[in-house]
Amino acid sequence: MKRIALLLLAVAVSAVTLAAFPLPWPPVLLLWLVIVFRAARRTGSRFLRYGAGVLLALFLFEGGITAAALLTSDWASPALRQEGDYTEGYFVPDDLLGYRPPAGRRVTSRKLYGDEALYDVVYTIDEHGLRSAGPAPAEAAGCLFFFGGSLTFGEGLDDADSIPYQVGSRLGGRYRVYNFGFHGYGPHQMLAELERGTRAAELARACPGPVTFFALYTNGHASRSSGRSVWDTHGPRYVLTGHGGVAYTGSFDRAIPRPVRVARMLLARSLAVRILFFERALGEEEVALLRAIVVQAAQAAREIAPGSAFHLIYLDAVDDPEAMRFDRAETERAFGEAGIPVDFLSDIVPDYREAIDRYTISRHDRHFNAAATARVAARVAEIVRSGELR
Repeated sequence: MKRIALLLLAVAVSAVTLAAFPLPWPPVLLLWLVIVFRAARRTGSRFLRYGAGVLLALFLFEGGITAAALLTSDWASPALRQEGDYTEGYFVPDDLLGYRPPAGRRVTSRKLYGDEALYDVVYTIDEHGLRSAGPAPAEAAGCLFFFGGSLTFGEGLDDADSIPYQVGSRLGGRYRVYNFGFHGYGPHQMLAELERGTRAAELARACPGPVTFFALYTNGHASRSSGRSVWDTHGPRYVLTGHGGVAYTGSFDRAIPRPVRVARMLLARSLAVRILFFERALGEEEVALLRAIVVQAAQAAREIAPGSAFHLIYLDAVDDPEAMRFDRAETERAFGEAGIPVDFLSDIVPDYREAIDRYTISRHDRHFNAAATARVAARVAEIVRSGELR
């Protein structure tokens, strides 16, 4: 009876650890290694001895990777932490997009590394559930829609320092600007919003002038649109079709049985599993899926806003060139054939990689700072003013 109670206690401790700690697997594996090892010594069971050996190997492998990550990677450091409204009730479940921000709220977000505050900002989310991008003039020259992830949203920056807000300011407040970007979003959220959502279509219909769509992505976002993001298990799932397009198949988590989803969620807390399966190098099919999603999004944009223009800002300099499957000439060709003009971050900010500290919030957080967003916004505003759109 006592052994059963201890076993149940170990199960409970493991469950709490897996649910509450960011790097839970080393202590969980160590706990069960001790339990199985003691049971093997007590019973002399060959099966339990093998089990203890397997657990020891897993513990050493996972523990070694975790220790290396703690020593070399800021994102795994316990010194890096988030405070403010961002930590509670900010990421709202959404059946179409997977998750979204709460509409009509001002959200505080403070990020620290030890005692150093990396940023202390406010995200203003408007009544449409979009980040504020400045006042919307009644008599506008047109509307600008921005899609992307945290760099488009402006993570770690105040409202006025985000790329969409700065573009509107540089254009003299003559355009209605809408920021559809959000933390962790990929091109699959853009396509779902344009094809199956209602916000973009309603805002486009209400626009008093022409609509221009800007998408800000990178090859690294191919992992997101392929369903490899551990934070986006309920996002919209698209698959390649035989004729080069993509088809919506529901959410990522509905494509696999619930027990497998739970197991996947738990395993995703393992650094070894994340490195081997979730963060592996991109394949050709994943990059092809990203391109097809963007092309279909441009078509959907023209359907909800006839006569609109769609422009891609490719954030190529953000990616590690050795880890990403990126070919500039092939990227230009693929999007050029679809009538999508492309600008590259490596052209907009040529010294981005060499002087990365000049353009990012901190060495502990590589999101754009205001200097980087100003450079990108200047280029986008130039595109709008000069009529380089089609």
